[in-house]
Amino acid sequence: MISSLLSLIYANLRASWRKYILTGLGIAVAAFFLSAVILLNTIIPATYMAHYGNQVRNSDAVVATNISGQAKENSSGVLSVEEVEDIRNSPQVAGIREDSVVSAMYHDAPGEPVPYALSQAPTDPDLFPYQIQGRMPENDHEILLPESLRESLHLNIGDKFHGIDPVATMKLRMPTSIINFEGGTLSLEESLPTKEYTITGTFRSPDLGSEDSITVFAGGTMLTTASKIAHREHKTNIVHDAHIVAVKLREGVAVEDFKREFTAHHDDHGYVVPAYEYTHNVEPDIGFAYDLLTAALLGLAALALMVSAFVITNTFSVLLSQRTRELALLRTLGASRPNLLTIVLAESTVLGVLAASLGITLAYALWAVITLWAAHTLVFTFSLVPLGVTLPVCVAVTWIAALKPAYAASKVSPVQGLRDGVVQQVSTYGKRQGVIALLLLVAGIVAYAVFMSKSSEHVSDGMEGTHSVQVLVVGIIAAALLCFAILTAAHKILSPLVKFWASLVARTLTGSIACKNALRSPARMVSTGRALLVGMMLIAMVLTGYVTLKASATGFIQQTERPAAVLTFNDSKDTEDSSSTAHNSQNSESTAERYMHQAQDAQRRIQELPSVQSEAFVQYAGNLTCDDDSHAPAASDEPVNEAGSNPSGASDAPDHTNLPAAYAVSPQDIDVVLPGTSETILQGDVVVLPRSEQHALQGHKPPSFTLHGPRGDLRLTAVYSQTDDHTPYISRETAAKVQDLDHPQLLEGSSSTGESYVVVRAKQGLSSDESTELRNDLTDIARTTHGLYLTGILEIRAAVEISLIVIMYIILAIIALMVLISVLGVSNTLMLSAHERSRENALLRTLGLSRQQLRSVIMMEAILITLSALLVALIGGTLAGFILTRAITPQNIEIIYRIPLTEYCIAFFGALGIAVLASWVPSVRTSKVSPVQALRED
Repeated sequence: MISSLLSLIYANLRASWRKYILTGLGIAVAAFFLSAVILLNTIIPATYMAHYGNQVRNSDAVVATNISGQAKENSSGVLSVEEVEDIRNSPQVAGIREDSVVSAMYHDAPGEPVPYALSQAPTDPDLFPYQIQGRMPENDHEILLPESLRESLHLNIGDKFHGIDPVATMKLRMPTSIINFEGGTLSLEESLPTKEYTITGTFRSPDLGSEDSITVFAGGTMLTTASKIAHREHKTNIVHDAHIVAVKLREGVAVEDFKREFTAHHDDHGYVVPAYEYTHNVEPDIGFAYDLLTAALLGLAALALMVSAFVITNTFSVLLSQRTRELALLRTLGASRPNLLTIVLAESTVLGVLAASLGITLAYALWAVITLWAAHTLVFTFSLVPLGVTLPVCVAVTWIAALKPAYAASKVSPVQGLRDGVVQQVSTYGKRQGVIALLLLVAGIVAYAVFMSKSSEHVSDGMEGTHSVQVLVVGIIAAALLCFAILTAAHKILSPLVKFWASLVARTLTGSIACKNALRSPARMVSTGRALLVGMMLIAMVLTGYVTLKASATGFIQQTERPAAVLTFNDSKDTEDSSSTAHNSQNSESTAERYMHQAQDAQRRIQELPSVQSEAFVQYAGNLTCDDDSHAPAASDEPVNEAGSNPSGASDAPDHTNLPAAYAVSPQDIDVVLPGTSETILQGDVVVLPRSEQHALQGHKPPSFTLHGPRGDLRLTAVYSQTDDHTPYISRETAAKVQDLDHPQLLEGSSSTGESYVVVRAKQGLSSDESTELRNDLTDIARTTHGLYLTGILEIRAAVEISLIVIMYIILAIIALMVLISVLGVSNTLMLSAHERSRENALLRTLGLSRQQLRSVIMMEAILITLSALLVALIGGTLAGFILTRAITPQNIEIIYRIPLTEYCIAFFGALGIAVLASWVPSVRTSKVSPVQALRED
C-alpha cells in the first residue's frame, strides 16, 4: 500500500509540477525572508563580539558601564573623562586602551572623501592587538594607520596625514555637532580645523568585521582634552566617549585589588571584570532598539508566511477541485480518506521542502555577499539555526494551508465525484468568521481606548522608559487587532466592493463576465484578496506613518529655540582664499575687524534670501572677568590655551589668556539670538547669561563682572535669559565703551579668536524643498565669504527627513517581498482558474468572444479583486498607521496627522499595474488555447 501511495504522489508531482512553480516561489520568498532575519540575528552579535574582543585583547581587566545588560543605576552609558583619567593615572595600572573616537572625512585623497575614525592609541604597546610595521605614536602629532586605509590613500610611513584636529574643532562655536548636507548625504564639513600628523607605523586589522580597519590611532591624550571641552561646552555629540576601558595592571597587582580600589572611588558608575570573563562569558547587550528591530522583522516574516498560506490554500483548492474525479476513482478502487489526505499532504511537504531550501540557500548567499562587501563592519558566521527553524516552519505552514482543501476533497463521495462535469465546490464562509471579526474589532477598540488613556497619562520621573514601552506594546496590539479584524471580515467586505468597482470600471460585456467569475468562488476570491490585503495594508501604514512623523517632527523642530543656522567667521576656516585675504589685509585691519567685515558681507547676502525671516549680526566685544570666581561663566566658545602662558610676554601685564569672550548684539536683534528675550534686557551696562547660571545662584545676589577691552574696563551687572545659550551677550552701546566696534581689536594677551557670526532664523512653514534650498544658499554664502556653516534646525530637519525616508524605503523594500508573494499568488490562482474554466472559455470563444476580449475578462477579474483589496487596505492601514505613529512618538511631540494622498494615488496606479502584471501570463496562455481543443472530452 505504501508503495502504491508513493507511486501516486510521484505521478501527481510529475503531472502538476508546472502548476506548483508560482506557489513554490511564494514559499521560497517567505523562507528567504525568515532565514535572512535569523541570520541577521546571529551576524550582529558576532560583529559586536569581534569588535569588543579586539578591544580587550592582552588586557588584565575591563572597566565597563554595562555588562550582560546590567548597567549601574546612575550610569550615563559612558565613562566620564575624569574616571578614565583616574584609571590611567592609577599606580596599579601599567596601561589602558579606551574606545573613545571621533568620526571624520579625509579630503586630500583623489576622488571622493574617505571616511575614517580617530582614536587614542593604547598607552601600553602590549594592549594593541595587531602586529605593527614601524612604531607606536608617542605624541598627538603622530599616528598609526591601518594598512587598508594606507593603501587606499597611497601613503607610506613617514608621510604627512592632514586629519581632523579634535581640540580645535571643540573650540568652534557650534550647538552639538558639525555636519553639512551635500549631494544627498551627511558628511563632515571639509573646512573643519585640521592638523598635520606624521605616520609612524601601520598595522593590518582583520579583513572582516573590524572597525579598526578604518581607525587611525593617535598618540598623546588629544581626545581626552577634546572630551573635556565637549562636556564643558555641551558638544558631546562630536566626541564619542569611552564605554569600556581595557586595563593592563602592573606586575603583582591582582584584578580584585584594582576592582576594590576603583569601586571605592566610583561605586555608582562602572563594573570591573577580568578580561577573559568579559571576552568569553559576557553576552553583548545590544539594547532595546535591536530587540525591537528583530521582533519587527520576525513579525514581518510571519506575515509573509501568512500570505504564502493564503496562496497555498488557493492553489490546492483549485488543483483538488480539478482532480475531483481522480480522487473519487481512487476511493472506488479502495483508497481511504486518510490515504487521500496523505497523498495531498505529501505533495505539500515536497513543495514546502524544495521551496524553503531554495529560499534558505539564497539567504545564506546574500548575507555572505553583504558581509564580504561590508568587510569592515560585519562578520559572517555560519549557523544551522536558520535552516533548523525555517525549514520546519515553512513545511508546517504548507501542511496547515493544504489541510483544509485536502479535507474538503476527501469528503466528496465517490458516486458524486464520478459524475460527468462535477467538480469539488469550495465551501463558502458562514457566520463563524463574522463573529470572530466582530470580537476582534471590539478587542481592538478596547485596546485603543487603553492606549489613548496610557499615552495621555502623567508619568513620574524615572518611569519614562517603562511607560514608553507599555504605550508601544498597547499601540501595536490595538493596531494588530484592527488589522486582523479587517482580514477576518474580508468575506463580508470584498464581494460588495467587487460589485461596486465593476459598476464603475467594468460596465462592458467583458467586465460583467469578469465580475461574475470573481463572485462565483467567494472563498477563492477572499483568500486571494487577503493575500493582497496584508501587503497593501502594511504599505498604507508605512506611508501614513512617514508623512505623519515627518509633519510632527518638523513642527517640533521649528518650535525649538535653535536658529536655522549660524555662519561664524574665525581662524578655524583655513583655506587658501581666506589665508590670502588675511595676508592682503594684515597691514590695514586687525583679525577681529576682518572677521567682522566677512560677517557683515554674509549678513547682506542673507537678507536677500526669501525664506529668511530674520538675521542678527554678532561680533566680538571684549573679555570678561567675574568679581566672584564661584559664579564665573564658563568659557563658552573660545579657545583654551593649553600651554597656559601669556602670549604678550609682558611679565607685569594682567593675564587675559583664558578669559571668556563677550559678544555685542543690537537690542532689536536679541530676540533673534535668544528667542523670547525682550530688547529691554540689554538696557544699561549688563551682561546676559543663561538661565542655568541663575539657577546656580540659589537665591544669592547676582555677581558683577568686569568687561575688558582695548579702551579700558567696565563694570557689568548680570541678567539672565530664559534660554540655555552659554554665550555672554552685551549691547552694542555697552561694548562701544571698551571697544571700537567699527575697527575692533583683540584684548592684549587674550587667546580669543575675535570671531563674528550671523544668526539666521527661517520663516515658519517652509516645505522640504524650500528648506533644502535655504540650506544650500546659506552654505554657498558661508563658502564665498570664507565662513563656517554651523548646524541649526535646517540641518536637523534634513537629517530627520533623510532618516525617515531611508527607514520608509527599507520597510517598503521588505514589504515588497510580501507583495511579490501576493502577485505570484494572484497569477497562480488566475492561471489555475482559467485552466479549470477552459471549456467555459472555449464556449465563449465559440459564441463570438475574441482573444482580446477573453484576455480582458481575466485581467478585469484581477483588477476588480485588487482594487477592492486596495480600498480596504488604505482605510485600515491609515487607521493603524495613526495608532502606531502615536505609539512610537515621544509624548512631548505633538502629533500632526496627515494622510498621504499623493502616495495613495501612486498606490492606486501601482495596484492596477500589479493586477495587469499578475494576470498577463494567465490571460495570454488562456487566449492561445484553441476552442476546438478545449471542448474535447477529458
